[in-house]
Amino acid sequence: MHKLQLNHFVTTVTSFVALIYLVCAFALYLAPEGTLRFFSQWFHGIDLTAIAKVPTFGEIILGFFTALVATIVLSAVFVWLWNYFYTSMEVRK
Repeated sequence: MHKLQLNHFVTTVTSFVALIYLVCAFALYLAPEGTLRFFSQWFHGIDLTAIAKVPTFGEIILGFFTALVATIVLSAVFVWLWNYFYTSMEVRK
């Protein structure tokens, strides 16, 4: 185990979230009902088709950017915590 580099970690996680978000948005655009039925299986009986609507293009763009900002902040906090505890464990050795 080693300390994490902030820029590398944040870039990697944010890129991954962006890719997954775009794949989901594209799937929702191509097959909205099938995509919602597929993801309903992940939520243990919650029927997403009954409560979801197909987002507009503007909502997709807003969701994309807010997801990226949240990912940047949360992954930076994760790196800070990881390095903090890594350093404190090194001192104890």
